[in-house]
Amino acid sequence: MLVIIFILFSDSVKSADWYFGLGEIYQADELGHRMYSVSREEARWKFGISYWDSYPKTAWLPEHPEWGVEYVDSHYMLAIVRTLFQYKVTNELEFYFDFGLTYTSELSSVNSSDFNFQENLGFAYKNLRLYLRHTSNAKIKSPNRGEDALVIEVGFNL
Repeated sequence: MLVIIFILFSDSVKSADWYFGLGEIYQADELGHRMYSVSREEARWKFGISYWDSYPKTAWLPEHPEWGVEYVDSHYMLAIVRTLFQYKVTNELEFYFDFGLTYTSELSSVNSSDFNFQENLGFAYKNLRLYLRHTSNAKIKSPNRGEDALVIEVGFNL
């Protein structure tokens, strides 16, 4: 509770250097599977690592019956993204779009390449961020279903 009070009364959107996040898979029937992340931000560049729990890859099954009902293994993802668009509404609220590259520790039948692209679209209020994250290989190699998550992050200066 004290952490939340500190965050809500801190100075501005960009006062944090380190972010700790929790994400949730939001594709179709895959709700309830978590993603955890830690990232470092400097001069509009973000460097992060995420850990994804295993989850069923049954979303979009009508369009892709070959996927069946299996599980994507737990894996780590390293990412480097750059903020391409920022719009400060006030000193405490901004909207942003990030784009960058990722490396994934495990291949799966939903993401067929280790190297992928990541897009984040969200908003920040003081040291809190809420955004949608999509990671896929941009159809460079099939299959390319990608991974989507709704992520909330809390920022700290350490």
